[in-house]
Amino acid sequence: MATAYCSGIDIFALKNEGFGNVLTIIDCKKYSEANPVGNSAVRGMYGTLQIESVSHGIIATIPRFTRGTNTLAHDYKYQLLLKDHAGILRWIQKISGTKKRGQCLRYPHKKAIKNNDLGIKIIR
Repeated sequence: MATAYCSGIDIFALKNEGFGNVLTIIDCKKYSEANPVGNSAVRGMYGTLQIESVSHGIIATIPRFTRGTNTLAHDYKYQLLLKDHAGILRWIQKISGTKKRGQCLRYPHKKAIKNNDLGIKIIR
């Protein structure tokens, strides 16, 4: 994974799914509401998935994605997910078993990562 540091990937998460290990890379984008995440981010992530030979990628952002970005990402739906703020919260609630929204808003990842039942290992 020599190129991963330079590619802007923020998180490497490894999980054993029983049939093998799944390595997911997560790229967090902090854009303004006026400047949503566009197609270049999806193309860049897809290229990184191929170069790094990882199983899955997620682009996460607080504001939103362009309509074209959602359409392009759909072409890679088995390898790439887009998660906006609401999607990130739903995903964390699902994997951490948290039901109440307020429990998830402040540093939600700590509970999810520390929960041994998840089998997720953050490797960077």
